[in-house]
Amino acid sequence: MKRNEVPAALKWNLNHIVDGDGEWERKFSDAKRNMRSVAEWRGKLAGKTALATCLKRRDELSIALESLYSYAHMKADEDTKNDFYKGMLARIRGTYAEFAALSSYIVPELTALDAETLKNRIADPDFRDYDYALSDILRQKAHILSDKEEKLLALAGDFAGSFADVFGMLDNADVKFKPVKNEKGERVELSHGTYSLLLQSGDRRVRAGAFKSMYAYFKAHVNTIAANYSGYVKKNLFYARARAYETCLESFTDGDDVPAGAYKKLVAEVGRALPAVHEYVRLRNAVLNVIETGKTAAPPPKKPRRIHMYDMYTPLVPGAEIALPYAEAYGLVAEALKPMGEEYAALL
Repeated sequence: MKRNEVPAALKWNLNHIVDGDGEWERKFSDAKRNMRSVAEWRGKLAGKTALATCLKRRDELSIALESLYSYAHMKADEDTKNDFYKGMLARIRGTYAEFAALSSYIVPELTALDAETLKNRIADPDFRDYDYALSDILRQKAHILSDKEEKLLALAGDFAGSFADVFGMLDNADVKFKPVKNEKGERVELSHGTYSLLLQSGDRRVRAGAFKSMYAYFKAHVNTIAANYSGYVKKNLFYARARAYETCLESFTDGDDVPAGAYKKLVAEVGRALPAVHEYVRLRNAVLNVIETGKTAAPPPKKPRRIHMYDMYTPLVPGAEIALPYAEAYGLVAEALKPMGEEYAALL
């Protein structure tokens, strides 16, 4: 089914973000013109009033750009082959990088202030909306660069995200999986949406067919994917070294104010629990063997059946399949979210 054949009630409505392409263009022009005002406070952030005004203005401009970005990104997601919206998305990404460069002086100026001044701003009720952000700047002082260096990194942001764009095109716009057969022997198109459903099939041939078709495509492009991923890793290593982090892991976790040791601890705990996972896989294999052969003690086959990744999602008990019409599923979610309050539920 093509998108223009889908009922409007089943498609997202982006008008509450931006009311159409014409409105987007007008707001985009306004944002391009207004964002230069963020540079007015360069060299003045030691003053309380200047800092408060600057941070508020930066937030207003960021919100305007975020709305434009969200609209362009979601319109591009509707059809990843649509060049018009790909161009719109590229424009707002470039503008975002330009805005980041214009406002890149803010953090270096704040880190240049003495710790006591920053602590006073954090404790000031007039900065209650920014106390965490200012605390984070104080915490990350050692990894914040000079004004000029931060501007260079900000300008690089536009193409630094290209690795995700390349894989996105490969994984969406250009993707073409080999069709597979369902339980009735009917030929069906494989997509990211149907893949998870086919892996839940009770027919192992259907599951295997979907799995092999999906990964045959990626295997055919393995060199492109590997080269793109290598570039992505090098980009992360560059940013980590530029900000004087010892490792990329430290760089990633520090951005979220999480110690790198917390990540390592999680990995270690998962490793300790692997015997339980292995036991579950053995049990799943035994149960699936009973379901598919109808025998609990079949003679040993010449080649013992081995569980595969495509066997990990099919239900082990009857009646576990859930298929709901969209309207019913929507109502179920809305009912479940009632405890969150009317304001939260209204956002649906």
